Amino acid sequence: ITATDNVMVDRIWYELTGATQKRGASLEDVSFNIGFTNVQWLVTDTSENMATCSFTVEVRDTIPPVLGDSTEINPNPISCLTIGDPLLCVESTVGFYVHPDSSWNVTATDNDSIASIMYYLSGATTGNGTTLEGQRFEEGLTNVLWIVTDRSGNIDSCSFDVLINIIPEVRLSGNATIRENDHAPLTLEFTGNLPITIYHTITGSGDTNMYVIPDTAVSPHTWLLECH
Repeated sequence: ITATDNVMVDRIWYELTGATQKRGASLEDVSFNIGFTNVQWLVTDTSENMATCSFTVEVRDTIPPVLGDSTEINPNPISCLTIGDPLLCVESTVGFYVHPDSSWNVTATDNDSIASIMYYLSGATTGNGTTLEGQRFEEGLTNVLWIVTDRSGNIDSCSFDVLINIIPEVRLSGNATIRENDHAPLTLEFTGNLPITIYHTITGSGDTNMYVIPDTAVSPHTWLLECH
């Protein structure tokens, strides 16, 4: 600002309070932080009479954060793209999958600061949190949505799918001895997703045949073993 006095202006300076804290004689090249800063100008003359005026400067952050961006601090970023769509198979005796580490946790950067990075699960598994380390995934398809928010409320998001399949388990309830051009029933007990393909080898000839338990079958299922 400029000022005049009936005798002589002695000093002109500013004081910044709020988001930016500073004192000085010129606002040229002064960097204002995000938020509200009060600028007060003060003028004194040689008799120490004073005049003041003030105004407010608001700096808004409209730049969203970036998921999976590389920085010097984090040269190995994790994004939904680098994670992909994991497909895992688990034993039927377990029936679910627990992710053991933070390899499915995305990373993010921002021009100001990150307020939160949250995940939201939908589908076979539901829930939310800040880390997938130790998260239990149920059998089926689960969508993982990551949302990062900076302190100004700007957001970025990405998602991937996790598919958990149960490894089929099949048990024979008995053995069958058959001759050529004959047949005998065997009973199968099974767990897992249908259809299930079974391969059996005929002792002696070494021939391998294939049998498919259809997706309409209910355990136990009778399998007619034939020899030709």
